[in-house]
Amino acid sequence: MESDGVLEVPSDPLQRYLFLVKGDALFHSILSAYKRFVDEVDRILLKNAGGSGDEVYEQWKELTKRFYDTDFSYALLYGLRNCVEHDFWTISLVNYDSEKGTAGFAINIDNDLFNLTRLKGNVKDRLREWAIKRRAHDETAWLSVGKCINSYQVEMTTLYLLWLDYCRKRLISVLSEYEEELQGIPGNVLIWSGAAAGKHSPNSQPRVYHVIGNECIEELDAEFERAYSLLHID
Repeated sequence: MESDGVLEVPSDPLQRYLFLVKGDALFHSILSAYKRFVDEVDRILLKNAGGSGDEVYEQWKELTKRFYDTDFSYALLYGLRNCVEHDFWTISLVNYDSEKGTAGFAINIDNDLFNLTRLKGNVKDRLREWAIKRRAHDETAWLSVGKCINSYQVEMTTLYLLWLDYCRKRLISVLSEYEEELQGIPGNVLIWSGAAAGKHSPNSQPRVYHVIGNECIEELDAEFERAYSLLHID
């Protein structure tokens, strides 16, 4: 799919419809995965990083708030997740060109968006303002799925990098804190038992883990570099 959402589609009407169904399913998966990531990391940082007042947590909250307030794509896609999950809202296939064999995936405002009760009022207000500006210039009230997803991905990648950096520092801190205990465990395993293990096991059985080595830190570093390269920053 091109960045503007235009893509080649089948000429047969039935196959074109099935193509839309597959694209819509992928759109749903992206929205669900991204929102789950944001909500889960927010919960983990609030619980484990110290919550309000902690530098990492405050940086995370500042970024998510800035993205939500300044980028309409972020606010809309984040809000649409529950709509596609529970209201079965779908994207649209628009501007079909039979000669070129192309069409566009679009978030169509006329596809009952304003009647979605799970879409927050402030998002609807911003959507309404955008639609009014578009129609004032005789432009269709469609948002390109490609452009929205591209913008959303950049912001999610930025948040992901912050999360990876936190995980790396946290891992180094834990390994350093328990370095002597880990080195003294025979067989290079960690046995977790007692009350702490019981909280996470219905039958309170001890658990055995391989001791984490430095290769995990190296893997996190490699993943950080891979994710950073997606931002195309020189």
